[in-house]
Amino acid sequence: MRQMKWTTGLVLMLLIAGCGDSVEVRIQRAQIALSNNKPETALELAEQMLVEQPGDPAISLVKAKALLQMKRYEPSRKLLNELLANRNANESETKTLAAKWAGKYMAHLVGQSEFVDNPVLITKFTGAQDFGTENALWMTHQPKLAEAGHFLLAQYGESKWQQLVQRIRQAALEIGEETLKGSQKVADNPRVKRLFVEVDELRQNQREHLSKVFELNSRNKEAALMYVGVLFGLKDWDGLWHTATTAVTQNRMSPKLIGELVSRVLGIPQKERSRRERVDIGWALQKTVEEGNQKHPGYMLTSIRLHLVDEQFAQAEGLAQKMLEIQSKNPDARYLLARALYEQKKYKEAKNEYATLANRMTSQFLVFREYGKTLEKLHDYELAEEALNRAVKLAESRGFDDVESQQMLITLLYQKGNPELATEKVNNIYSSDPQDANAIQHKLRLEKATGNRNAVREVLETTEAIEPLGDKHVYLLMDGYKFLQEFDEVEQWARELVRRRPDVMETHIRLAEAMLMRGKDQQVE
Repeated sequence: MRQMKWTTGLVLMLLIAGCGDSVEVRIQRAQIALSNNKPETALELAEQMLVEQPGDPAISLVKAKALLQMKRYEPSRKLLNELLANRNANESETKTLAAKWAGKYMAHLVGQSEFVDNPVLITKFTGAQDFGTENALWMTHQPKLAEAGHFLLAQYGESKWQQLVQRIRQAALEIGEETLKGSQKVADNPRVKRLFVEVDELRQNQREHLSKVFELNSRNKEAALMYVGVLFGLKDWDGLWHTATTAVTQNRMSPKLIGELVSRVLGIPQKERSRRERVDIGWALQKTVEEGNQKHPGYMLTSIRLHLVDEQFAQAEGLAQKMLEIQSKNPDARYLLARALYEQKKYKEAKNEYATLANRMTSQFLVFREYGKTLEKLHDYELAEEALNRAVKLAESRGFDDVESQQMLITLLYQKGNPELATEKVNNIYSSDPQDANAIQHKLRLEKATGNRNAVREVLETTEAIEPLGDKHVYLLMDGYKFLQEFDEVEQWARELVRRRPDVMETHIRLAEAMLMRGKDQQVE
């Protein structure tokens, strides 16, 4: 490594020294400087040559590249405009650099904290997008540049998507007071709905360009990574599943791409693909990563997530601890560790991890939601309410309704002795979506607390009709029939749970308990 650094330094010294007289050689040296991430050196060489040969298009192109690499966007654009008007300039190289410039400048602008409220920055963003689109579209009609052109057009969509997300957040903040009063959900606001329509149209456009990329090069990894996110954004579950099943047949896949794909596959709704299907293909995708990359942080995080979804909580905890020994400040590993601890009912340990994350990740609503849930288990209701309210507000600021946190706040109303208000909110949530497992859980808890057996039975019968039933639905059916003391039904659903999850010890314990309730002591033994 030391020898490599010494060699690189020597090369750069020779570049600056300007050994050799021909322009071609010096341009080559400037290109080497750019490839070594030394744009200052390349700029110095280019300016020296332009003194000798003013306006030379090849030298000006090098200067434009150096300025772009230095993030000096305005002077780089000025040079590009001159080159685009120069008939002696290399058209392909100039238009390609112009299209790349637009992508980098758009990403720079949308990353500014004041972007969403600044009309000057928004105008520059739109201008850059128009400039880039014109040049990238030209590229798509050139056989050797078509792949890059379509990819750049899809890439512009990522910056445009960030702009739309910021506008959604801004709209959510502006209607926040009405939302908190319960008069309207953020997602139901007409202004927000229109923005989400724009997001869908944008994603469709990205998919079209990425499909063109794959027609030209099926192994473009950057495009594949973006494509997975686009499919998820479009809720194209069949397309996402097809992508996953195709990827399983490949080898030597990158841990970054596989991690993104597994994460998205695990997010497919239960009604589309069962948990077992999603977990199995997730592990199959992990096998496509070559052995040398299986200590990569991305690979380890993906394995932890799969263990969690597969309810292998002890394995998830062990792997998360191992990763934190390597990267003690990795927030994802710590978050997953806290989840594993929570699922094993190690609430005090989970609380400590979430408290650390809440101090570091002050804008992540998921952290505050899980922190609130953990505090509720420890009967720290005041702090739990504070954390859950924070989660709801953070989600609203992003244009989302954090239904789970809202439901947990209802649970706290029970705990704090306000059953009337809790009852009203539970009934509203359940009636709006009687298939949601969390809503069913709250409804059953309400009716059991009031001793309303008929209402419990009605909820259970409605739940049984849901297709497909998730594992959580089955758990709820078992507990509901246990409350009604209908132990034959308890055993029936316990057997269904064992059939679904024969690898999880808890399901067998549940079945044994159900059989004991029916007096089947010998069979249990």
